[in-house]
Amino acid sequence: MVVMRPSVLLSCVLLSLTTQAMSALIDLQLITGKHSTCLDTHSKVDPGPDLNGDFNQDVKGEYVWLCIQDGLYDPTTAITDLTIVRSLHDSLSGCGSLLDSQGWKRIGQDQGSSGDFNQGIGGGFIYMCYQKNSDHPPVERLQMTEKDECPLGTRVHAASGNTADDDLQAGDHKHYIYLCAARGCLASDVRGSWVSMMVISAPIDETWMHGTSFKDTDSYTSDWSVSVTAEVSADLIVASSKVSTEITAEVSQTYQREWTDTEQHEFTVHFTSDYVGKQSWQFVFTTHDTCNRDTDSLTREFAATEGSWRAPCCLPGYSIDAPAYTKCHSLDALISPGPNCSVATPPTSVWREHPPIAV
Repeated sequence: MVVMRPSVLLSCVLLSLTTQAMSALIDLQLITGKHSTCLDTHSKVDPGPDLNGDFNQDVKGEYVWLCIQDGLYDPTTAITDLTIVRSLHDSLSGCGSLLDSQGWKRIGQDQGSSGDFNQGIGGGFIYMCYQKNSDHPPVERLQMTEKDECPLGTRVHAASGNTADDDLQAGDHKHYIYLCAARGCLASDVRGSWVSMMVISAPIDETWMHGTSFKDTDSYTSDWSVSVTAEVSADLIVASSKVSTEITAEVSQTYQREWTDTEQHEFTVHFTSDYVGKQSWQFVFTTHDTCNRDTDSLTREFAATEGSWRAPCCLPGYSIDAPAYTKCHSLDALISPGPNCSVATPPTSVWREHPPIAV
């Protein structure tokens, strides 16, 4: 099997992220009229449970619908940020001087719409503005909701910072309508660590978990997993130190199954009497992504040391005396400068198939 250099692998992954099925919103339009329909290139936003898609549902005023257009991700066309702008006057043609200066623009309007989400009600005006910032992840999907908590992604917030202004229905308030945005979250930083589990007090079979448990599965796509693999290959940090790229490519291939599954699975660790009194450890990858979230991916690698004061010395799978993890296969695999840690003589063959003899 040919293993690509990390730089080549990262380039291929980034290319796939921008050319495969990563979707993004590219246009938004507000329309009015009881029987109005969106352009052929657009569709009405998902109303979610108990809503019909009209932002003036069950209150007096115009029928107001939000039309969306999506397509393949392109950093020059993808909508990345949305905000709600409230005004006491209907003369607002942009997003306000502050937002205008930051590149924010009002969403489009057609079929009699004034751009006001509560058109015809009075008592203030509600507009929506967007940004296309290539440094931010794209908005992939929108959904209306009556609940304060969004079923996907994050709620679109008001520029005022007042959470009460996030509500897109005014007037008599037959409904409290919020808009939720799902983003394409991508890994921006991955760190690995040995996490202490428990002191082994007796011979026991322990059930541990491996894999990734997402807090919000709708916010994660296969692109997230691919980006984790790329980040591990190029820039993995363990114990505050960057791991050699000669190792990271193999690490990413070995453990990528742990972050490609959206569920965690059980496995059993057998601790015999030889382990009694020792501290057990599990290796964990923690991914920070462009949605500002941290997600743990648990591996099936475990270690047992003298106590919590001595973490394993080596990267997972790179010790010749596992599960003690005191002697590492090579200097690149050494992650602790502790006095009990050492490095074995490099083998002359593929060590995973023929483990070296300690010297």
